[in-house]
Amino acid sequence: MTEQTTPTGALPEILIVEDSPVEAEMLRRILVRANYRVTVTRNGEEGLQALREHPRTLVIIDINMPLMNGYEMCRAIKLDEKLWSIPVILVTMLSEPKDIIKALDVGADGYITKPYVEAILLGRISLLLAEPLHRKLADERRKIQVEYGGEKYNV
Repeated sequence: MTEQTTPTGALPEILIVEDSPVEAEMLRRILVRANYRVTVTRNGEEGLQALREHPRTLVIIDINMPLMNGYEMCRAIKLDEKLWSIPVILVTMLSEPKDIIKALDVGADGYITKPYVEAILLGRISLLLAEPLHRKLADERRKIQVEYGGEKYNV
């Protein structure tokens, strides 16, 4: 089930995809206080469906979720011709270099570890919302292949 919190006005819309109700509510409150319109979904499949029905300005996705994890959802967004340009931030308790490289490999625009610092989270969101599309396209052309732990990633 999708929950929606919508302050009035033409504010950026953020989709939170988080299976923990406590984590989702904490994040929702931070974003509403920062004047974002927020929708919360509980798993990757539900989040992807909500995004396809109504594209948002930015998506924040937890990595460890049932049905469709954050990596899978991010990859699905970045491969979708209608959604690929939406900035995606992955949030997680995972902080190993391999996890961060994998996030970049699936096309994530940002990676923030939990517990997140509110100022860092909001700063990253502001930066991604201000970043022009042509810069994203230029970044795509500059991807390089990285090998870590015997596996290859395009970052």
